[in-house]
Amino acid sequence: MRLVPPGRGAGVSLLRNNFMFRCIEVSDRQERNRLEDRLMATVWACAECTPSPTWLGLYAYSSVVRSCGMWNIKGVGGVQLSDDELERFEELVDETATRWINPNCR
Repeated sequence: MRLVPPGRGAGVSLLRNNFMFRCIEVSDRQERNRLEDRLMATVWACAECTPSPTWLGLYAYSSVVRSCGMWNIKGVGGVQLSDDELERFEELVDETATRWINPNCR
């Protein structure tokens, strides 16, 4: 069975070999959506978190993506994580790490 569409193998290989991902289980959909929005808003507001000069998003069709410096623009400019939400996020990371061992989630 082929899981990767033809022509996409190089991209998948690049991601697997050069990037690290963390999978976090958030069972409650509302909590997951709120955390995602607020994480994106927090990263966007970070003065040190800027795209590299070679980021492909600089050539994106969307002027919003180009100006925000992020592919995922949901939550940009929104409410950032509170201290309590950051603590909850850290708990979820720890809980997920103790429950799941997946070689694709490094």
